[in-house]
Amino acid sequence: MHKKFVLTIILVAVLFIGVLSLVFMNALPIAPDIKQDEIPIQQNEDHPNDGLIRSELFGVVKNSMAELENSIPSLSSKRENSGNKRRLTPKEETRENIEIDLAVTKKTTEKDQINTPVESENIKEEVLEKVKEEIFISIIGPPEIGIILKDTKLEISSGDSAFDALMKVGEEKALEIHKSGFRRMVYVRGIADIYEFDYGPKSGWVYRINGEIKNIGSGAMIIEAGDRIEWLYTLDLGRDL
Repeated sequence: MHKKFVLTIILVAVLFIGVLSLVFMNALPIAPDIKQDEIPIQQNEDHPNDGLIRSELFGVVKNSMAELENSIPSLSSKRENSGNKRRLTPKEETRENIEIDLAVTKKTTEKDQINTPVESENIKEEVLEKVKEEIFISIIGPPEIGIILKDTKLEISSGDSAFDALMKVGEEKALEIHKSGFRRMVYVRGIADIYEFDYGPKSGWVYRINGEIKNIGSGAMIIEAGDRIEWLYTLDLGRDL
């Protein structure tokens, strides 16, 4: 009865030690298996059987651990993977992270390069739609010539001047425009081969916007959407119009 009790205590202790060993094996690097023959056994002169008992106890513990590992596949496979996979050094981990970041950045950049031209074209079209405006323009020569260009719809850009509108319609309708000066100081000398002074010392070209003759240069007169521009040939400095 006493011997059976002792064996029960030993078996419980063995199982407890085996469970603790499995816990530490999963938390720490796995050391290579130690063979029973490699265990140094010190003989005690007073108790010569102590070494044999320790050797048998180690065998029981080892077999119990093997049975537990086989009964839990995840622990066994984890141990195998831990033994085969080498732990990366901090330098190697940093290099691996940099390579991953570069790969992600490259994919993102390629995606942006594919989308950017399309997005740019859409933005450009939206901007052009916003700034495009329409006006009406006509050109009337001296009485014996009459209408050179009837009332025509013309597309302009925001900030265009009365002179800009004349140049655009001249290009569209193949009309020759002769000028002197530039920008705000530009002066229209001839339209469609009809020049100033061709019909007297007071003859020449003037312009009218929405029925009103302007006293500033056509290059300085900014027009707006819906304006009606008339280029007229006067014989008396505009008093005959």
